[in-house]
Amino acid sequence: MDGSGDKGDITLTDLNEVLRREQKSRALLSLPLDFYERAQDYISSLEEEIRAREEEVSPSLDIMELEELRRKSERALNKIFMERLRKVLLLAYANIDGELAKTDVLTREEKILYENILEQARDIKKTTLGTGPSSRRRRLWHRITQKKRSRTVERAETLAEEKEEIEKAESVEEVAPAPQTLEPARPHTATGTEEEPEISRTEEGEEETGREEKEEEEGTGPAEEEEPLEDMATILVLEEIPPFAGPAGEYHLKPQDLASIPRKMAEILEKKTGKVRIIE
Repeated sequence: MDGSGDKGDITLTDLNEVLRREQKSRALLSLPLDFYERAQDYISSLEEEIRAREEEVSPSLDIMELEELRRKSERALNKIFMERLRKVLLLAYANIDGELAKTDVLTREEKILYENILEQARDIKKTTLGTGPSSRRRRLWHRITQKKRSRTVERAETLAEEKEEIEKAESVEEVAPAPQTLEPARPHTATGTEEEPEISRTEEGEEETGREEKEEEEGTGPAEEEEPLEDMATILVLEEIPPFAGPAGEYHLKPQDLASIPRKMAEILEKKTGKVRIIE
């Protein structure tokens, strides 16, 4: 069964064949616009026949066979829908930043679903992330700002702990007299008293912290290590391309496939062949 517009009745054999081909292919198969409507008509005809047999005076064993046929048909149709739904979602994802893809392979219901998903996704992306390449820079800047803020909090906590330790040490020195040791002679003032310069440990700590913050602002402090970003690109395959080798092995890609490959390789394929589109 394909999208040629055949108006014949659908049977369980047709449903199983569509399901087999759909599960085997990565791309969406072409189906008639009214595929689901005709499939439902087939299942409804089975239900009507079952009710008619049940009203007979002597119901035959055919009712059980019809019931089994109906259950298998419903199960096959449900699997077809779920398999194609996954592909429709991937198709919408691949085209969120581009033009509408060709939808001649979709049924009437799938076209409505695809267009609604694409419209909603674009609106949400616009209101949430904005548009343009600056979005990635904003995310990177947010990460850097968060790291700097956490370092500032850690430094403040360290200074508070050091100050507390200094105050405890000074209180201990005031209570317990220091052992007497011989010290070199100190210069005397005009009044004959010794002059002993006092240096506050707290002031030293604050000066050291000030120097660290100044070095960080001027870019002379220790550089923050950034994790290298892997330069990969996500591509949508537009036309079938021959197998090719890459860092992860050999790629076998078909139309409508999504793949993550090195960006340089993606740019070459897009520029030289035109059979792929870089979407991210």
